[in-house]
Amino acid sequence: MEGPTDPEVGLATLTGLDGQPVACLLHHTCHPTFGYPHRFVIADWPGNWAEMVRERLGGEALVVNGCCGNIHHGNHLDPDQSSDPAGAHLMAARLTETTLKVRDRLESRPGLPLAWERTVLRLPLRTLSVEEIAEARRYLETYPSPRFLDSERTQVDWDWVYAATRLDLLAKQARDPLCDYEIQTLRLGNLALVALMGEPFVEGQLRLKLASPAPYTFVAHFCNGYAGYIPTAEAFARGGYETRTSSGSKFQRQALAQIVDAALELLRRLFS
Repeated sequence: MEGPTDPEVGLATLTGLDGQPVACLLHHTCHPTFGYPHRFVIADWPGNWAEMVRERLGGEALVVNGCCGNIHHGNHLDPDQSSDPAGAHLMAARLTETTLKVRDRLESRPGLPLAWERTVLRLPLRTLSVEEIAEARRYLETYPSPRFLDSERTQVDWDWVYAATRLDLLAKQARDPLCDYEIQTLRLGNLALVALMGEPFVEGQLRLKLASPAPYTFVAHFCNGYAGYIPTAEAFARGGYETRTSSGSKFQRQALAQIVDAALELLRRLFS
């Protein structure tokens, strides 16, 4: 609601020597949370999209979800908004319509060059203030066990969660003030696939795609372990739970820019 989205839909297909489709990569960027807050376990729009594409194109289908740390299918500023799980099917159907149009524009590239690069950044963790530490300790002394807001224990007290995860972050800092952050890049002909940890904000993905030396770039988030939210530096000034210091938002403000710079350097090596 505060910034850009990435509306692109990407399709890459792998075809056998007999001309039949073997598999395809699908790319789009959005939180898959149609099951929330109902606590439904569903395949959401990525699962529905993959199934629809398999039915129409054949072979296997894999959805690569982009940097959707701040991209959602609903309007959180609308007090009357309710999440309908059926919306996952509708979103997938619309993505499938676009996929079929994209298929007609595919370029055939036999004998693709294949290469990969990776790096591990040592990103500094955010520093907790004396007040934040004291407040978290006081809260957990009062409520040593997880606190719920209803008798059915379905609504957790998020203040309790943040108190616990802030002390978890403090313990991590005591062991090591830096955290490993892995970036992987893969070249499939004219296509670059970038794998990032955590939930980076979409602005980082847009910058990466615009500066990428590859004709086509798919960015995948949530790869190789959980690293929490990675907001833009500007987002910290506006606030929000994605920027609230905890083990779920543990990197300093410049982290997203450092990650994008490192990913671009890997891509330049692959497409030099």
